Amino acid sequence: MNKNDLRVKYIKIRENITEKEEKSKIIAKKLLSFDVLKEAKVIGIYVSMKNEVDTHNVINKLLMTGKMVCVPLINNDGTMRFIYIDSLENMIVNKFGTLEPSSINEIANIDEIEVMVMPGVCFDRYGNRIGFGKGYYDRYLEKDNHIKKIGIAFDEQVINGKINIEDFDIKYDYLFTESEDICI
Repeated sequence: MNKNDLRVKYIKIRENITEKEEKSKIIAKKLLSFDVLKEAKVIGIYVSMKNEVDTHNVINKLLMTGKMVCVPLINNDGTMRFIYIDSLENMIVNKFGTLEPSSINEIANIDEIEVMVMPGVCFDRYGNRIGFGKGYYDRYLEKDNHIKKIGIAFDEQVINGKINIEDFDIKYDYLFTESEDICI
């Protein structure tokens, strides 16, 4: 199956997953207890939207423990940057329906980010992921290898087999679901 077919299939699968709140709590607990995340000072993380693994509680707990948290902001030219936040309360819904900072506080330099928690529509067990097809994370992370990349997903989003990737696709280092921990 090509990427677009997988994307369509797994968006529909994700829409029909039950018990997302309970599963998100299990994933969040695993993520927050992960040494790589606990040891990092600066964490980039997406702000979840409907049907995704909930990251709101994770973000709040990271902020409460004194971590520097930055979240994505999509620029008008189609690029992405990460903005430091101190709360989720000042977020607004952008044109894609995702939450982003309402004002640009301090922009995170990519060299400062130690861990990136990435979204995805589906993942395989070989470090590959498919997002929504815009390539934001692939472009943002293309020149940086020091960042530990973590995917989080529901079990149903992990495919059997291997995703056919392209040279520009960025792999994840770790993947957490409610029942699996995958390290590449």
